[in-house]
Amino acid sequence: MFARARRAFHELGDTRAEATSVCGLGAVAQFRGEHRAALAHFHRALVMFGSVGDLSGEAYTRQAIGRVCLKSGDLVQAAQWLGQALRLAQQLGDVHREGCVSIHLGKLGEPERFHGRALDIFESLGDRHCGAYAMQSLAGFQAASGDLGPASAGLERSLLIFRQLGDRSGEASSAQLLGELHRSAGRAELARDYLDQAVVLRGSLAAEAV
Repeated sequence: MFARARRAFHELGDTRAEATSVCGLGAVAQFRGEHRAALAHFHRALVMFGSVGDLSGEAYTRQAIGRVCLKSGDLVQAAQWLGQALRLAQQLGDVHREGCVSIHLGKLGEPERFHGRALDIFESLGDRHCGAYAMQSLAGFQAASGDLGPASAGLERSLLIFRQLGDRSGEASSAQLLGELHRSAGRAELARDYLDQAVVLRGSLAAEAV
């Protein structure tokens, strides 16, 4: 559907909408783990947004490129692209984009600062969905640091929000992290329950993607 949309917008000469469709193709490639293809799409979209002076589109695309670099383990490039996206979002006064970028930056360093900032932004905007992702990221850092109480509470809260909103991918990630947390705390049975939930959720998503 993104490919069809791209062709239609290209025929209409709507460069901005075509670039948005190309970003969609990049997101699909990233979801499939095809990082090289995802980067090619996002770089193409970045040029197109630049050609029409769409700074908001540029901010999104720079964030998307940084996210792919982060996923593929290229932390230097990730920091560069995400830093550009953050500065552009702040320049535009786009606090929601600033929150989204901050979640990814928190995975590169200063997690309490960036994840906390993202959570504050999303809660102030009433965005429970993005807030749950910020909460999950912060809790993951807390768990890794041995601060299990706050981590468990944050993950339980994010799990509930994802479940209420029907986001099974987010729900699976929170369940996985909770399972690992309880396993590290020696609560084997509880850990197994959460880890089993994560397996079932990811299995259902994989089945739908076929």
